Amino acid sequence: MTSSAIFSGPVGAVVPAGGQVSLEIEVTGTSLVPKVTLFNGAGTATTTDSTQSPYTFTYTIQAGNSGPIVYTVEAEDQAGNKASATILDPNRSAGISTTIPLKPCSVLAH
Repeated sequence: MTSSAIFSGPVGAVVPAGGQVSLEIEVTGTSLVPKVTLFNGAGTATTTDSTQSPYTFTYTIQAGNSGPIVYTVEAEDQAGNKASATILDPNRSAGISTTIPLKPCSVLAH
């Protein structure tokens, strides 16, 4: 179903609520506009150009979205044949960064 996938979003490994992530996919054949969901169907990505492939789908991370950013792409052709693919963004996950900034300190030796 897909011959390529291009991911985009904020720089950094963790995308917080309010951040946007995108997936550009190339769909081969005579497919209708695919449906793209994230977080086990809890979120639906949208596209502004539904005329032809490649399609770019965008999703705004919501409060409570956490973990790997996995896109589920479902496509159907004019004859009713269905296909689906699961695509993982290898560079980003959703949630809150748990990195604690360290403050400089001095060490006294005795």
